Amino acid sequence: MGIRCQDPREQCVDITAISMPEEFPQDERRIKGCGQISQCQEPLGFHNQGSFYLLQCCNTSLCNNDAHDYEESPLPLNGVTCYSCEGNSSHGCAPENVTPVQCQGPMTHCLQAVGSHELMGPGTVLKGCATPAWCDAPYTSIYKHLAGVQAHCCHGNFCNSWIQAGALPPSRRSRAGHRLMAQPALLCGAALLAVLILLPSSS
Repeated sequence: MGIRCQDPREQCVDITAISMPEEFPQDERRIKGCGQISQCQEPLGFHNQGSFYLLQCCNTSLCNNDAHDYEESPLPLNGVTCYSCEGNSSHGCAPENVTPVQCQGPMTHCLQAVGSHELMGPGTVLKGCATPAWCDAPYTSIYKHLAGVQAHCCHGNFCNSWIQAGALPPSRRSRAGHRLMAQPALLCGAALLAVLILLPSSS
């Protein structure tokens, strides 16, 4: 089923979200529709050992027809390896929980972020692979439900190792996350996009 985009600034959008939380069944959601997503001139994506997100935009009718099964057929490995974890310093991102993840497709940078989660509290850490555009936009806050995010991306194997005990070192803090926290309008717009504009379909 197709829909007509109402605003000339809108694009066709295709979002894939796969989560594999501990002790819960894997959940996959595909969302297709119209919307305005910042930084979407190229694919936006993040993945680690527990989740996979890919946002794609295009500008022609019915172009958001991606039916690829990213669980059964992952994107090609790109040669970059990052640290992967999700949680706090006692559960999820304790030293024994941090594992390597081989990066896929356009996710060529290592991401590390710290913020406050409604369930895990402050000092919640996220590590994994990301596209450069994901690093410059507020999607870590939106899709991982983190407030007050400080985030940093780097290029190079295992470079996302700065977060210690749930905090970025002071020398990194001044440069980290300023792009995310300076974009409340984009954050609000993207949240509305995810909740109101798109037509969800789950598998």
